[in-house]
Amino acid sequence: MTTNTLQYPPIKLWLAAIKPPMYSVAIMPIWLGTAIAYAETKSLHTGIFSIFLLSAILILAWENLHNDLFDSETGIDQNKHHSVVNLTGNKALVFWLGNLCLSLGIAGILAIAGGSKTSQFSA
Repeated sequence: MTTNTLQYPPIKLWLAAIKPPMYSVAIMPIWLGTAIAYAETKSLHTGIFSIFLLSAILILAWENLHNDLFDSETGIDQNKHHSVVNLTGNKALVFWLGNLCLSLGIAGILAIAGGSKTSQFSA
């Protein structure tokens, strides 16, 4: 009896694990809101836009990483080749990378909120 195992290219596994299309959920509302604000004010604060966009992506990455951790703990990802935990083989690394993403995402949002007292945000 022979077994037919599929060989997946590592880049395809990593792309499936990272799930790039999922990040449109974070990007599109910020992009649209910025476009509307620019149309009304003719002013664009690229620094704020960039920080907010990156923060949203980092928070979504945290959610994705911790979901993979939860799935690996429950055993549901045991045969899932494109799980970040299965690809790295290191739950602690994925846990701390997820926490780093969350921390940086929140720090970016707090930096934007902390800058709201400057004149560029005043009405």
